[in-house]
Amino acid sequence: MVDIDKKRIDVNVPNSPLEIKKKKRGGGFFKLLFLIVLAGFVYSQYQLYQIKNPSYQQKLMANKNSAVLKNVSKLMVLPAQNPEQILYVQDAQKLKEQQAFFRDVQNDDAVLIYKELAIVYSPSRHKIINVGPIIAEPNTNKSSVDVDNMPKVEAKNTATTTKR
Repeated sequence: MVDIDKKRIDVNVPNSPLEIKKKKRGGGFFKLLFLIVLAGFVYSQYQLYQIKNPSYQQKLMANKNSAVLKNVSKLMVLPAQNPEQILYVQDAQKLKEQQAFFRDVQNDDAVLIYKELAIVYSPSRHKIINVGPIIAEPNTNKSSVDVDNMPKVEAKNTATTTKR
């Protein structure tokens, strides 16, 4: 309380240091919460950037291809060379209609294409679905397992896979 010219002026003075700490604590909590939310947003944007990066996609596909080769090699003896291509089935129904070789195939099954051999492997069932030779038809460039005309089969490069 201060008396100036006999007028009374009230000044708000905190009663104890605890009241001061309570006022400051509320603002710090929201700042910390804001920083946590901001850090989460930045991290998620970085992860999205990485996923869209082509080099990341190649590493991911190389890991997937090597895992498929490792699993298939546990189930059967593979040719000495690496496969020319590893394809992943996207539309199993259409493939079944086109060729009897793919009669038991499901979406996301892997098709390993070697120079003279095709292997269909199902990672979800951990089974080899079908194995067959690639036979060139006379007077044409078509083969019994026509890789170039497979409907919605995603071709993956296996150049980065390791040799056994």
